[in-house]
Amino acid sequence: GKLYQRGRNYQLALDLYKKAEAIDPTFAPAYRETAELYHLAGQKANAVEAYNKYLELNNSDEARQRYAGFLLNNKQYSEAIVETERLQSGGNNSLYLDRYLGYSYAELGNKTDTAAYTKGLRALVKFFEKAGPGFKYTALDYKYKGLLLSRTGKDSLGIIEMEKAASLDPKMGNDITREIAKSYMKSKKYMKVIETYKKIENGDPANLTGQDFYEMGRAYYYEGGNKQREKKDAEAIGLFVQSDTCFSKLAQKSPTYATAYLWRAKAN
Repeated sequence: GKLYQRGRNYQLALDLYKKAEAIDPTFAPAYRETAELYHLAGQKANAVEAYNKYLELNNSDEARQRYAGFLLNNKQYSEAIVETERLQSGGNNSLYLDRYLGYSYAELGNKTDTAAYTKGLRALVKFFEKAGPGFKYTALDYKYKGLLLSRTGKDSLGIIEMEKAASLDPKMGNDITREIAKSYMKSKKYMKVIETYKKIENGDPANLTGQDFYEMGRAYYYEGGNKQREKKDAEAIGLFVQSDTCFSKLAQKSPTYATAYLWRAKAN
């Protein structure tokens, strides 16, 4: 089974692991390898289920740490936090537990825990401190650190980290770029917001979503207000026209979205 798994013939590997389980239901490695196989195949819920069976036979710290990673991968963030903090309270100082906590608290947000972002940032700072400068960080490490910095009011630092993430993994480029735009919006750097969405647009409006047009339209509107207060009326009018254009495109994408027409009215 392991040979087939290494050869990426996952179905044959799974069939053999199941045979191992049938011969001896107490043979823990069969469940562990089944869980790892499901993980490779992207079947996250099945991976968690198989690993639960493995834990019934092997409840070591090492096994539970891997299980925490599976919970995170399956978007079971609350469960991942409970498992990770339990391991840490038992003396497990693995830097990967700090990574799991940081990611989980970032995804959990402040919905059920008002200090979630602060806890997440604290965990990721520990992770980076433990890992040190020679560690091979992933784009996700920088992404989550950037998000947590931004969501705890450190927008400028957050943008730096998110730009590192985008440079490491171009596939997440536009998603990260949108998060950067949100950070600029929070900082009221409206021209930076516009520039950031222009990067995503890259000369083709089809690259922008309705939400993108909404955010960019608001940035043009607020910057127009700034110019108006500075008595730069010609510049203000140009920005309000651009704002109207953005909300017009939003209305084309979502004709029943009333807010698009409200903002067009304000811009006009």
